[in-house]
Amino acid sequence: MTLRTSLFYVGYVLLWTVIITAGGAVVGAVVFPIVGLLAKVEMTVAAMVWSGARQLGFLTFIWSVGIAIVMAFQHAHRRRAQAAPPSDSSSTNAG
Repeated sequence: MTLRTSLFYVGYVLLWTVIITAGGAVVGAVVFPIVGLLAKVEMTVAAMVWSGARQLGFLTFIWSVGIAIVMAFQHAHRRRAQAAPPSDSSSTNAG
C-alpha cells in the first residue's frame, strides 16, 4: 500500500466520522426540543437544543468511528475486486 493510498483511507475514515457525528448532532438538536416540549421539561428550548446536539452527537461519535472503518474496508475490497482480473468460476467447489 502506498502512502497516497494510506492517506486516502485515513481521510475517508475521518470524513465519514465527521459526517455521521454531525448528522447525529443535528438530529439530536431537532428531536430533543420536540420531545422536551411534549414532555413539558422545565428547560429552555436553547438548552434542549444544546443538550440534544451534545448528547446525540457524542453517541453517534462513539459508533461513527467503527462504521467509518468498516466502510473504508468495504471500499478497499470493492476497488480491489474491480481491479483484479475475473477468476475462473469453474475452479470453485460447488458442494
